[in-house]
Amino acid sequence: MSLQDGVPIATKSAAFPQPIEVLGTAPARLWETRDLPHQLHESYVGELNWVAERIGGGDTSQNRSRFEHGYAVMGTFNRGEGAVFTVGCTDWAYGLDDPDVSTITRNVLQRSQATTPINQ
Repeated sequence: MSLQDGVPIATKSAAFPQPIEVLGTAPARLWETRDLPHQLHESYVGELNWVAERIGGGDTSQNRSRFEHGYAVMGTFNRGEGAVFTVGCTDWAYGLDDPDVSTITRNVLQRSQATTPINQ
């Protein structure tokens, strides 16, 4: 992803060769085991620690700093006869009480019912 005149634009890569329309971005931070919410069992591993181990090859401070900060990206792209809407967040539903999140969700669902592809 790059910025052009302050607008996020997707860049093609081997990992994602499709053209994608970036609808929005937000800073994202993975939480560490030491940030563990009290209601979770003490054996639970933080997201950052898990990613450092699985993707970085070890839960080291160097790997944690590599993956600590990033961006969640909301975007759409067409595949075959259909359209895909993607959000870099698994906790989207927890925000539905927020009027802005609810409006965005409603708009996406309404657009997904349209007969023309999302990106056109």
